[in-house]
Amino acid sequence: MEEKVGMNFVSNLREITNFYDDELSSNKLIPTTKKDAFYLMSASILLISGIVLLFVTLATLKISLSILAIVAEATSLGFVNLAIKSRNQSVRLHFGNGEKQQYLSLANKKPIEYERNILFAYRTDRIARKMNEMGINRAEYITAMVGHLETLSQNTKNKKWLPIGIIGLFLIALWTEFVGMYLSNLSSVVVLILLGLVISCVVVILNITIRMFLWSEAERHQEISTILKVIIASRA
Repeated sequence: MEEKVGMNFVSNLREITNFYDDELSSNKLIPTTKKDAFYLMSASILLISGIVLLFVTLATLKISLSILAIVAEATSLGFVNLAIKSRNQSVRLHFGNGEKQQYLSLANKKPIEYERNILFAYRTDRIARKMNEMGINRAEYITAMVGHLETLSQNTKNKKWLPIGIIGLFLIALWTEFVGMYLSNLSSVVVLILLGLVISCVVVILNITIRMFLWSEAERHQEISTILKVIIASRA
């Protein structure tokens, strides 16, 4: 009987990724609470409001509007901070009992990265156990899985980043033209400084948003590949 190498490889890899999605995803291990959703929704609304005020300021050069934009973006960051704290409380709740409790000792000191080590260690142990059940032990075979997942991750990032990069270049050109036209007096300088602060806030929040939504699939593939590398090293 002909050996179906490719079919078996893809089937095994799919079983591992499906196991990750069904049992080890963030939503499965630490479900989003209503409080988390409220904080994130408030942050999103304020972010959008700040961006709208930013463009209105560009059109009218009114300092008062730029100040409102800064307030909106700063408040948005405040809600993001509250969401992070609420999320960390959920981590302690869901990993506070039974076998999972031992993983809390791995918590990161930085609030925004509090759960990273906990989830990574727990996922690694569960996937290692799953692979033992599947009979996947050869380092060369697991290495091939790592390479395939990393390729998928990079391709996803390239595909989804291209339109964002094009839009970014377009906005940079518009910003440069705007500065050249309106940087003529003190009031304009003040407006530009305030707008620069607003844009900094927007960039921080957009970076978080891109990683959470646009790159979620790529980040998932990358984490699974990293977990598989750890498993290879532990079996060497």
